[in-house]
Amino acid sequence: MELKYVWTKDFRVFKDFGVNLCHSGTDYFNYNGEKFEVLTKEKPVLHFGKNITSINAIAGKNGCGKSSLSELLIRSIATYNNSGATFNRPFDGILCIGNFIFYQKDLLGVNAEVLEQEGYKVLAFEQSPLFEHIAHEWRENSDQVGFVYYSNVIDLSSGNLDEFNLKNISTERYLTDDIHYGPSNTYRHDLRIRQEHRGDEVSDIEAFYIEENYHYTKFVLNFPDFFPFKEPRYFTVELHYSGTNRYLSGGKYQSVEHNIFDQLYYEYNKKVDSELDVDIVLFKELQFKLYKLNLSRILIPDEKYDDELISEFVLNNSSNDFEEKQSILDLTETFSRILEKAKYNHKYHPSYTRSNNEKSTDWRFYMMDVFYVDNDPETKELLNNHITKEEELLKYGYSFRKRCNNYYLGDGLSSGEKSFYSLFSRLYRVVKENQIDEEGKKNSLIIFIDEAEIGFHPEWKKHSLKWLVEFFNKEFVDVTVQLILTTHSPYFLSDLHNDNVILLKKDEKGVTNIEDISKKRIFAANIHELLAESFFLEDGLIGNYAKDKIERLISFLNNPDKPSEYNETTAQELIDIIGEPLIKDMLQAKYNGNFRSDDDIEAQIAELQSILKNRKQ
Repeated sequence: MELKYVWTKDFRVFKDFGVNLCHSGTDYFNYNGEKFEVLTKEKPVLHFGKNITSINAIAGKNGCGKSSLSELLIRSIATYNNSGATFNRPFDGILCIGNFIFYQKDLLGVNAEVLEQEGYKVLAFEQSPLFEHIAHEWRENSDQVGFVYYSNVIDLSSGNLDEFNLKNISTERYLTDDIHYGPSNTYRHDLRIRQEHRGDEVSDIEAFYIEENYHYTKFVLNFPDFFPFKEPRYFTVELHYSGTNRYLSGGKYQSVEHNIFDQLYYEYNKKVDSELDVDIVLFKELQFKLYKLNLSRILIPDEKYDDELISEFVLNNSSNDFEEKQSILDLTETFSRILEKAKYNHKYHPSYTRSNNEKSTDWRFYMMDVFYVDNDPETKELLNNHITKEEELLKYGYSFRKRCNNYYLGDGLSSGEKSFYSLFSRLYRVVKENQIDEEGKKNSLIIFIDEAEIGFHPEWKKHSLKWLVEFFNKEFVDVTVQLILTTHSPYFLSDLHNDNVILLKKDEKGVTNIEDISKKRIFAANIHELLAESFFLEDGLIGNYAKDKIERLISFLNNPDKPSEYNETTAQELIDIIGEPLIKDMLQAKYNGNFRSDDDIEAQIAELQSILKNRKQ
């Protein structure tokens, strides 16, 4: 199912505005306020693989309404969900999706009888096109299509896109969700009272960082050959305990946890000024026990705590009395095999933890909370197998929030690499969650991506559309996808046909319209020519600072006797560093006319003729 057409009477910079989106069919639509009609066009020229039905790129200058158009499209299909209570979000327009046409009942010129003869189901609405018909004609279809929104920009408006039929995977939304629902214990700042937080609590940003890295790691484990850069050399595994994970705070388990830490270092309350040696054999034994304890905490609530059952499992690895016996055995076995490959720092100084925060709950946990494993095929398979099994055992609904470990990519990431991981790990998450959501599984997804190329080097921008096409045509993807993208990148557009591009331009009154580009040749066009087009740069390809310097140089060369920041020497120095040959030659000729004598010019000609004569010989 694809989004085909949206018209609105009045939405921000759009007035009586209609937009046709590229789709796999031949229909396109027109509405002038008095008559709505279905017209015919040719099928799209470009095809993007078996899973992608169509791609739309929304382009234009800053402020012309690219993001507003995305929000308009989302508003037309999604119903606002405020803290779980859905209500109709007003939309004063027309929506065409699949073989359905929804129109606001007061609009003129929508002839349902004629449109139904064209093969469309026509439905009038009062406020919200899709939500009002969920219980009626649209219900069966609403179960088949899902809507997704991605943005990697911190923007409060994107975080508020909380719709009951929209999956919001924006950075703003994930930041909020990770703070409130992620496993990390976060502290809160009270502006009126200076409050200190415990050492095992993390800030809101750290909670987001932890969750992002967890999903980065899952993506690397599942897509080993999908990266334009080297994979990390190793993975970092960070254990949880009651102080770091909100889901492990059961009080009755504290004595078992302290028993594990006591085996590491008993008199932890005393000041320790010296470095402690790391006993790797003991570390692995205690980490294994801590992992099993955390499994118990998640699976068995405090009120059902059984001291004998927990002790048998944690100390002797007996899971006979657990309902999930086999799953638990599988998990502990894979974790034990991962620990066999673990590497550690060989020294630890307790004072580091104590000096950072006097309220650190128990520094002994920080002595053994982290280990490292190499990124090799066997370890990858183990980690992926372990994470998958743990999620399956500990999930509730289809949200994976309860877990016993954090995972990080071992090497530091550049901003471009983070942008890459952010985009594709979240898209991967959406597709996988749709697969396992048996009740709400969708057959098709309409995905809005706001500037996918943010943070990418120009070389990566050349590949960004190709990466998206390759990703959605992977074997694991079992849905059809319509992509709607906003972009500033001419590289994106050079990979698309005119049919796939919606070019926005704001007029003198501040109203945005769609520019006709039907006669332009965009696909495989020269990047510099695209840049020079009016929808990127109207005043050339040179940066404004350089342009200003050259304009002042020209002014000096036109009036060399007039006071100026330039003189004969500095003018030549600037001409020498200009990269564009045409501009450089023009300025040099002007300079020579002002400052070179006839003798100088004749000497230069003689020198050039001598060089030419030697070459011919």
